[in-house]
Amino acid sequence: MTPAEVRAARKALGLTQTELGEILAVSQVAVSLWERDGRAVPGAVLLALRYMLRYGLPVIALK
Repeated sequence: MTPAEVRAARKALGLTQTELGEILAVSQVAVSLWERDGRAVPGAVLLALRYMLRYGLPVIALK
């Protein structure tokens, strides 16, 4: 996933970097790095992002 795709996915979900980080159990800094300089996004995170884009946010994330 390119930095632009990561940012577009986050924005499509209506989340801030901090909120996405909390859902994915990573820091806001990690999300920022993926969006800014193309650091590799771990495979499990890619799966989670694609799942959320396809099916929506998990219920636990909506609390």
